[in-house]
Amino acid sequence: HISMLNFNLILLMLVKTFNNTADSLSGVVALRAQLRRVGAQGMPRVDVNLLPTTIYTPERDWRITSDSISLDTARISIRDFRAESDHQSLRLNGVASRSSDDSLTMYLREFELSPFMIFAERMGYNVRGRANGAATIKAALDRGEITADLKIDSMTVNATGVAPLHILSRWDLEQQRILVEMNNARTGGNIIQGYYDPTTKRYYADGN
Repeated sequence: HISMLNFNLILLMLVKTFNNTADSLSGVVALRAQLRRVGAQGMPRVDVNLLPTTIYTPERDWRITSDSISLDTARISIRDFRAESDHQSLRLNGVASRSSDDSLTMYLREFELSPFMIFAERMGYNVRGRANGAATIKAALDRGEITADLKIDSMTVNATGVAPLHILSRWDLEQQRILVEMNNARTGGNIIQGYYDPTTKRYYADGN
């Protein structure tokens, strides 16, 4: 239901049950949202409280929670968003904006990569693996300055085993681009190094 408390606040309570048979997904999503006008200019802001939610897939059940999510015209603030299933977890904390003073960090623990591999599947690649580590992005709503330290284990491509990977990235302040390095986590040998230029949206990689 929607109730007007005053000219500055609207409350919305939503409970949604869904069952997507095509993608084998089902669950119940519950959230409470507040639309406010804040500051001297009365800028609109939406504060979302995601109530404990469960998403069901054929392989596992996911529990999703968040302390708070706030959205306005300039930034998105996320406090302790969690998606967890048994020993797997994905967490988000921080602020996404156009400013490099704000950062959003993603933490992964034994997280199955297959949900992120939709494009690879469309090209005929079945990619599996588990990721551990963290990635932080500054100015997420602008150029995106990414720093990451991720390890990928138990990786297969079309059922063929692939060496465990250690992926590192950092922001090159002088050149204004993201440096990327991919190493064999078992031997330490370098596989690929290169960079991504967010201004031109161009990739450069050199394989070893």
